[in-house]
Amino acid sequence: FVVSGYARNQHIKFTLSDVVMAIPLSDVHEIGRHPRITQLPNLPPWVLGVSNIRGEIISMVDIKAFFHMPSSGARRNSRFIILHNPDMKVGIIVEKIMGIFSPDSLKTCKEPFYRDREKKDFIWAAYISGVLSGDQELIHILDIHKLLSSSKMNAFGPH
Repeated sequence: FVVSGYARNQHIKFTLSDVVMAIPLSDVHEIGRHPRITQLPNLPPWVLGVSNIRGEIISMVDIKAFFHMPSSGARRNSRFIILHNPDMKVGIIVEKIMGIFSPDSLKTCKEPFYRDREKKDFIWAAYISGVLSGDQELIHILDIHKLLSSSKMNAFGPH
């Protein structure tokens, strides 16, 4: 569905492996089921290809592969989230959409343990703006500005 009319402080929660993440709805253009993706040559493995979403050609990214998490690519039951900023729209493939929530009622956590690690496994930590404590989980807030303006993400865009 196309995202519009939601309260300013609402977030969409989703999973990547065993990590729960969230994105402010203000950074989301659309959410949908597994898109039809056309593969393109000579791109890194985390760029799955492009998809025609409502007449607009959108690059589709395997966000798990981008973050160096074990990934099996886009699967039939995966979902996509179209992220946007003034310069770019990109679709990310996620495993499961867990719903929409308002972070106002959640507790902000102190710096998570992985911030100090130099491990490749935690590359996604550089794109996290904060962590909230949910019912029985930590919710990592993905910083879309950092993600979409990163040199890695922009290396394959128009110049």
